[in-house]
Amino acid sequence: MLTISDPDGPSTSRRPKRPAPSPGAGAAPPSLAELMQAIRAAMPATARQRIQLHHAEILGTMMAMADRTPDANAIHKALLDAGHDIGMSKVYRSLKLLQETGLVRHGWLPSRGNLRGVYTVADDQAEVPVDANGCCILCGAALAPGGKRRP
Repeated sequence: MLTISDPDGPSTSRRPKRPAPSPGAGAAPPSLAELMQAIRAAMPATARQRIQLHHAEILGTMMAMADRTPDANAIHKALLDAGHDIGMSKVYRSLKLLQETGLVRHGWLPSRGNLRGVYTVADDQAEVPVDANGCCILCGAALAPGGKRRP
């Protein structure tokens, strides 16, 4: 990273500093180190070296988003708004890896006559988004009343 020398003080970087994540209502959000440990624990031992900081940033951003089923563009915009310098292709590749770990689910929602790919953090305690027929929009499974998965 290039630095700019300031005659009045120490050198500063050109990249803006990342703002501290704002805690949501309720419990404190997990740290990036905790998220990386969770991702690595879900990966096979031979693939754990693939996990990098941006995977945890994406997972943490998805957990903090108000929209429970964002598409990749919304996730990318939220990352940029939070000060993370990340490209769209890296978002797609990271979401695919997070899908492989089982921490993120992918599904399709109808949107303006087309289908829109959406992602959600896999959490068995959370309500599952359902369609008009009472089926999960992410996997197509029939759900019990109240949006909970049938055992």
